Amino acid sequence: NISISAPRLGVHNNSIYGIDLLLKMVIADFFGKVNLPDGTMERFMNQIVCHIFLLTLSMVNAIYLIFIEFLGKGNLQKNFLQQLALGGALMQMGSCGNSIHRYNIEDEYNFVIANAGAFFGLASGCFNNIAVGVILFHNCEKRKLKWGIFSTALILLSIFLLFMEMTTFADTGFFYFRVLNMQNVPFAGFCFWYTSRALSKGTVSIDESIISKESLIGVYNVMAYFLFIMFFVNMSGYTIFIYISGGLTFGCVNVATHYMDQMTGLYDKPAPVGESAPLLV
Repeated sequence: NISISAPRLGVHNNSIYGIDLLLKMVIADFFGKVNLPDGTMERFMNQIVCHIFLLTLSMVNAIYLIFIEFLGKGNLQKNFLQQLALGGALMQMGSCGNSIHRYNIEDEYNFVIANAGAFFGLASGCFNNIAVGVILFHNCEKRKLKWGIFSTALILLSIFLLFMEMTTFADTGFFYFRVLNMQNVPFAGFCFWYTSRALSKGTVSIDESIISKESLIGVYNVMAYFLFIMFFVNMSGYTIFIYISGGLTFGCVNVATHYMDQMTGLYDKPAPVGESAPLLV
């Protein structure tokens, strides 16, 4: 007599084969944390997946700015702040490309690739933070000059941190890069909140034919509160949240600079009523 029985789950080394099989099916741990052990496949896959999210989100904004605002509408040529936003998105794509390559070849701390990625990442932060940071000087005398000083200081700080990272890389890794990079999300959130406050007080304004004042205040508040919330969520250490919030920041900067470049009160020479004019004139 031949009997056929269903396969049973066996036990090996105090684990169940069926559970082992399910665990082996997990290629990438989406909810792994940033402190996953160095040199492990779990860390490599987690970082690759999360960087792909960041790469995709920055690429979407770059594509929109190039194909819609530049080639389609022809607005990008007149909107200096969105040109900066495009620079930020492109630099982030370069940074992500280097990071994905590092993890893909299982060489996270490759000196050349790692620091090239840090360069692109810091450059991306400079572009974005200079763009949204213009609002900080909207009610000041010589605000163009002060914005220029702020921009120069941020660039010099980024160069200094990159130098420190490269000269201490064997001991500190990405510490100096992260010191500044981690501030991108809350800084953008603060600038958006400050813009909504300036609109409410009337120290900056926008033509109602573009968007109503109340609607624009709501837009900036929503973006500000979203980024503040994501900043605190990022403290959980889950890599996926950190990189998704970083990617969505590019979308917020894109929207913010679209309207900021059309506001009056940011610069000594306001834009003509009902017409968009470049900020740098």
